[in-house]
Amino acid sequence: SFHVTSTIQLRYARTMVESKLVNPDNEAQMATFNMTIPDSAFIRNFSMEVGGEQFMARVEEKEKAEETFQKAVSSGRGAGLVSQETRDTNRFTVSANLEGAQKIIFRLTYDELLERKAGVYEQAINIDLKQVVPDFRVKVFLNESLPITTLKVPDLLESNAVDPTEETENSIARIVFPYEGNNKMAKIVFAPSVVEQAAAEEQGVSGKLVVRYDVDRQGQDSEVQVIDGYFVHFFVPENLKTLPKHVIFVLDTSGSME
Repeated sequence: SFHVTSTIQLRYARTMVESKLVNPDNEAQMATFNMTIPDSAFIRNFSMEVGGEQFMARVEEKEKAEETFQKAVSSGRGAGLVSQETRDTNRFTVSANLEGAQKIIFRLTYDELLERKAGVYEQAINIDLKQVVPDFRVKVFLNESLPITTLKVPDLLESNAVDPTEETENSIARIVFPYEGNNKMAKIVFAPSVVEQAAAEEQGVSGKLVVRYDVDRQGQDSEVQVIDGYFVHFFVPENLKTLPKHVIFVLDTSGSME
């Protein structure tokens, strides 16, 4: 199973990922969990549950973390490490030696403050399962202080370089808005069946599930939100002049570009 639950409150997203794997063989195998998180996000918590016993992750300095990770891998123990892999993202990978007929549950939680770009707030959840998963679902809950005016969920995006004008609406995602009769709340459920996953790709669903939305400020270009002793001050001016730009294009003509 692969479950993602993301709660967006006051333009702040907390995403919880839970992946369960089972070794159907009698011999031990390596179980691997991969998750790509946004570059602006930070990991709040990670744990593994093996044979009913839970193991919690810890934070270390980069050099020490890499050394600990390599020692654990070479000795055959399970270990995870966050590393930069693609533009604007961090790849989180963890592997564990799983005995025969045993199951393992990976749980990852990360937080992200959403930024307003091109008139909307955007959250992107990366999905790359490498296989068809019988129990697969992604849930996104929106709970805002202001009425939601725009809410769109396009088809899974395959890369960072996508023309928004060519996007089509996600036919599998189910959008409930207003949610519970409240126009400040919304619920999105993306749960493709085994048949729909197989139709997408032989290796299952892959891409970014993107949620774009905006709220009604009713003429206010500044807003302060306070929660748990922390605050965020949003500035959203509407009538600023476009800043002058100076752009330099560099063309690489070296042999490796062939």
